Amino acid sequence: MLFDRIMSPVNRSLVALAACVALAVPVAAHAKAPGFEGRISLRLQDVEPQGANYTIRGDRVAIEVPAVARAHYLRLVFDATRLPVNVTRVADVSIVRTGRLRSVVGQECEEWVLHSASETVRACVVPGVAWVDPRRVIGGEVPAWSQKLEGEHAFPVSVTHGTNFSWATDVVRGRVPDSSLAAPPPTRAR
Repeated sequence: MLFDRIMSPVNRSLVALAACVALAVPVAAHAKAPGFEGRISLRLQDVEPQGANYTIRGDRVAIEVPAVARAHYLRLVFDATRLPVNVTRVADVSIVRTGRLRSVVGQECEEWVLHSASETVRACVVPGVAWVDPRRVIGGEVPAWSQKLEGEHAFPVSVTHGTNFSWATDVVRGRVPDSSLAAPPPTRAR
């Protein structure tokens, strides 16, 4: 028990405390960060729908699409963890995380480049924020790169895809009432 004779009770306590802190830090570092809560508005160029308003709390996402092709206003609620994914197409998409940060309407984002055999897409994303492509609301085909972002939980606040662009026009962090994420009531056919 040479160790006990060398160390005073105070030193033993400090060593025990340091060991507890050393064990706790990796656990805290890997704990899931709290998700985004708030609203994000997007503007889409040359893509239907032309715009979408997102209400997000964690994995729950409500998308509101103003009058598509002169139809009625559309609103759907999604659980971002349960989206259908074309695994084969998404597997062909690789992501290069550049580490470059910038700001889009006051929201910090990281520039990513998504590559597939047929296309390259540049996006500035907010990692950890649930993304659901607005084409899911109108029944359109969701591109593989967008499905990849859905799976990564990375919300693109700016996208350059060939000659098509989309960008956030507003980002507001704040409490989202439960009613904003409730499924809309069913409509009756007359």
